[in-house]
Amino acid sequence: MSMTHNNTFLEHVAQDIIARFGTNLATTAVVFPNKRASLFMNEYLTSIADKPIWSPAYITISDLFRRHSSLEVADQIELICRLYAVYSKHVSMQGAAAEYSLDHFYGWGELLLADFDDLDKNMGDADKIFADLSSYQQLTTAPADMLDETQLAQLRRLFGYFAETDSELKARFNELWGKLPDIYHDFRNGLAKDGLAYEGMLYRNVAEEPDIDFRYDKYLFVGFNMMQQVEQQMCRRLKAQGKALFYWDFDHYYLDSKSCEAKSEAGIYIAKYLEQFPNALPSADDSLYNNIGKPKDITYISAQTDNIQAKLIPQWLEQKGRKEAGRHTAIVLADEKLLPTVVSNIPPGIPVNITTGYPLALSPAASLLNLLITLRTDGLRPDGCSFRLKAVSSLLTHPYIIYISDQAMKLRSKLLDERKYFPTCKELTIDEGTGLLFRQPAEPGDTAETITWMAEVMEFIGQHSGSNDDPFFQETIFRSFTLTNRIKLLSDRGLLDIKPQTLERLLSQIVSSTSVPFHGEPAEGVQVMGVLETRNLDFDHILFLSCNEGNMPKGVNDSSFIPYSIRKFYGLTTIDNKVAIYAYYFNRLIQRTTDITLTYNTTTEGTHTSEMSRFMLQMMVEGPHTISRESLLAGQTPMRTVQKAVSKTDDIIRKLLTPKKEAKLPSISPSALGMYLNCQLRFFFAHVVGLREDEDEEDEDIDARIFGNIFHSAAEFLYCGKIGRILQADDLRKLHKEVDSCVEKAFVKELFGQDPTTARLGRLNGLQEINSEVIKKYLHRLVEADMAKAPLTILATEKWVEREFSTMVGGKVVTCKFGGIIDRVDRTESDGKIRIVDYKTGRYPSSWPKTVEEIFDSERNTSIPANYYLQTMLYSSIVRAQNPQTPVVPALLYIQRASNKDYDPTLTFAKEPIGDISDYDDEFNQMLQQLVGEMFSTDIDFAPTTDRTRCERCPFAQLCY
Repeated sequence: MSMTHNNTFLEHVAQDIIARFGTNLATTAVVFPNKRASLFMNEYLTSIADKPIWSPAYITISDLFRRHSSLEVADQIELICRLYAVYSKHVSMQGAAAEYSLDHFYGWGELLLADFDDLDKNMGDADKIFADLSSYQQLTTAPADMLDETQLAQLRRLFGYFAETDSELKARFNELWGKLPDIYHDFRNGLAKDGLAYEGMLYRNVAEEPDIDFRYDKYLFVGFNMMQQVEQQMCRRLKAQGKALFYWDFDHYYLDSKSCEAKSEAGIYIAKYLEQFPNALPSADDSLYNNIGKPKDITYISAQTDNIQAKLIPQWLEQKGRKEAGRHTAIVLADEKLLPTVVSNIPPGIPVNITTGYPLALSPAASLLNLLITLRTDGLRPDGCSFRLKAVSSLLTHPYIIYISDQAMKLRSKLLDERKYFPTCKELTIDEGTGLLFRQPAEPGDTAETITWMAEVMEFIGQHSGSNDDPFFQETIFRSFTLTNRIKLLSDRGLLDIKPQTLERLLSQIVSSTSVPFHGEPAEGVQVMGVLETRNLDFDHILFLSCNEGNMPKGVNDSSFIPYSIRKFYGLTTIDNKVAIYAYYFNRLIQRTTDITLTYNTTTEGTHTSEMSRFMLQMMVEGPHTISRESLLAGQTPMRTVQKAVSKTDDIIRKLLTPKKEAKLPSISPSALGMYLNCQLRFFFAHVVGLREDEDEEDEDIDARIFGNIFHSAAEFLYCGKIGRILQADDLRKLHKEVDSCVEKAFVKELFGQDPTTARLGRLNGLQEINSEVIKKYLHRLVEADMAKAPLTILATEKWVEREFSTMVGGKVVTCKFGGIIDRVDRTESDGKIRIVDYKTGRYPSSWPKTVEEIFDSERNTSIPANYYLQTMLYSSIVRAQNPQTPVVPALLYIQRASNKDYDPTLTFAKEPIGDISDYDDEFNQMLQQLVGEMFSTDIDFAPTTDRTRCERCPFAQLCY
């Protein structure tokens, strides 16, 4: 190995180890904060010795403790479940505390477990820390380096307030705080009885064990920073036995090793340890400890997004020999969620080693887990034997479903074609795979059954994906199965009793903390790593990405049951400790490099701050270096988007003129005509290409369209039994009593997709109940409006009408059929006129077409009522042809206006009511012929609308450019 880079901390340590102990290191253990450094240390030892050696044992500080304990660290989920059981035993079963199920407890159970863990790692006295509240009021003094007088006063006020149990809240807090010592001790005792522990408990037990048989002659502690009390206790014991040496990595810029005084927060902890744990390396060695002040090329680069920062990688690697430096070049991620983007921007052919695992949460396997749990929670209907189409459709389109059933897409298309909005488990079962996927739960809401089912689905995919040898696929599926199976085992043991919604949150937490490791040669190639992986390692070139405040330092929150003042008083970990740790990581990383580029995001989004890290700002203000400032732009020129028309070919015309199924003539609905007038390109996508709009995947959320459907259906139920009868005002008044039952039937039919003659309406949720009441109110208004027109005769409800229509196109006669459903046909007995009534539940328009021509003018047809006019007038024209002796009146009945005293729903032109559609038939049919001739003409393309506001509501907008 060529030693061209010989100024790293680990090289200095390796040289000292060989000089002290020679090449037989079989009885020596090198203890690191993490495993990563051991790979490099082994190379350095081998290279420096220049002959075969007996390698030392490489262990982490965690390994050191676990090897000397008979206890096993339990799974985090199991620990919280066990903690909940102890909590439930001690907390009074009265009041709100009794209402806390494991679902409610889980989140703050994690906080309590973290507090117990920190308490043990710092060897705190639980009985004193969770002492009676009144004892804190008696505090008068404290060591000056722990609490000042202001903090003491805050502590007295806090516990003085809660000690006065003059309210239920204070009483509950007092009770819980007083129970925490018992919860702590019983929790530990129960774990120990079963041979289990949480990490802090295991560490403390080892630290307090009087007799430990240490396996190795020497323990070399390398590159530590902050040490918990249990770790310091272990070090003191080994030092007292003459078995320990300590190698500290720092710089005189932030730590004076002679006086053991810290010059900044980065050196606080090492300064505390140097006196009791002397440095094995000579602190006067300038090549090792005087590096931050040496000349460095430092560049700060701001960017508007994290993705733009990642796109800098190819250019950055090509400069200053960074690519050629290989393992001496590092790309460090302050935000590890950036990893997928970073990996995709590394140029091909450049060897890399990725120490940060790929987040499982970003894999297709994780998205499949989300879809599975959604199917059994939001996607499962109350009857327990059918699902919402939206959840089913999303699941069937997942790429991994092909390993469950190769008929998945056909099944989805069939459901959409048949408008199966709430398919049953039986309807969804077409083979073995779908039988498993859509298996009916034994009992809705059974979490144990749900997690068992999820594990079976992931196992099924793994067993039936033999053709896919992609390691990433195999690894993510295996880890997903392992996670679900882990939760299943806890459930089988009775430790996990939660609702499916809590299972969903729990699974999300576990997946988000799980990563998939990359395989490669660890000590070769450009290193891509997170901040923690950089400990003990030095690089010549560093690109530090997303170095924003919030990422660096990371996760410095103070969430805890134990107030800051008490934590500080008893030497527990505080937010100050966390900031100091990251200050050390930052300064140690840059101290030996001569080329460092730091990027940060300048855009504030959600909780993401646009500020550079405080450590960058500190280096810029207080540091000895000149720092270059640059901005990274996207390098893109905004392009003017141009909508493209689609030419009409003979094949397209032939498709339009082809009758559907058993029909003799091609049929065109009034809504299709209205769509063509609004935007010909949208008509092309919907009626030529056959693309579906989002509304096809219906669910139980009531949007404007579903609301309208329910109202229409309820109105039909209300009036269908009165067809052919002359209804007086008193007859209509009686309909008020039938409104509630008609609305219930409409909900059963339109929202839940069931037969209202056999199925009954179950309990509605809050939003559904509100919509139900609004629809009832609208129906009452409708009845009142009809009473004002009485006597009247209901001739038909939801009536299908159609007519043939011929026109000349290119010298040929083209014949088609117009047809649709009329909401209601009635006759006002006062004048004998037939009304074609179209119900409208939406907002009353502010403007109306003034002429027939405006209805067909696509440039001026910007108001929705123009489409409504077209439809209602077309229906009226058809009915007028069937009733040549009777005037027919088109009407748009806006329910919101129906209760107005002088409201008349009759259509108007220039405020003049249409007394009979025949007065406008000739002009209307002439314009209709012209429109149809244009639709079927190959000389006129399907052109996009010029009104861009229509594109905002169009589901096909992204296809137009």
